[in-house]
Amino acid sequence: MGAKKISALTAATLPLSGAERLCGVQAGATVGFAVDDLLATPFAAAAGGQERVLAERLGEVVNVKDFGAGSGDAAADTTAIKAAWTAGLAAPGAPHLYFPPGSYFFADDTLTILNDDSVLFGEAATIGFKGTGLWQVGATGDMASRTRFQGLHFLVDSSSSAEAPLLLLNQSGTVFDECLFDQVNTGGVSLRTGEFRMRDCMIRMKPGGSGAVVKLTIATAD
Repeated sequence: MGAKKISALTAATLPLSGAERLCGVQAGATVGFAVDDLLATPFAAAAGGQERVLAERLGEVVNVKDFGAGSGDAAADTTAIKAAWTAGLAAPGAPHLYFPPGSYFFADDTLTILNDDSVLFGEAATIGFKGTGLWQVGATGDMASRTRFQGLHFLVDSSSSAEAPLLLLNQSGTVFDECLFDQVNTGGVSLRTGEFRMRDCMIRMKPGGSGAVVKLTIATAD
């Protein structure tokens, strides 16, 4: 069955079979339609608004759980987060990556953010960094501007040898909003930048370290 509006569907033959997995009532008649028809049916979210298909609306924000993140396995979570980020790059506009409530891991790998106006945000979401896990904004000679991190809890795993939960390189205008950097080792949080902003954020050192000190390093970007 090709994609069409529900109002254009013909009366269904009951019981439904094959691709017709759902039924509804249109103008007093029972009609059958497949899930794919719903995803491909354009609709307006509000009166007078422009009609768009559901798949397009859902694709504007990428949910890491849709790719298997939150499994409790560090390697699987890392792969899932990177896959979600790749999907975000293919979506219209700047990537928006959402971490629902829960715990996630990022281990022994690097997530490089090169797109301007990227947003990584969460709600009661803890991201544990293990080993050499690193999020990098920009790269040498390739700036990334106005990246936003919001509502994320960055946690250095107690067994991790990593010195910083997040390293930002060659970026401009990064914003941290209501983020927590937790169990930071002596390396602290390294920011190589000419401009950034923190609002309602906290950096909490790792307890019991040998003279461990929270260190916020700021240098001008190349």
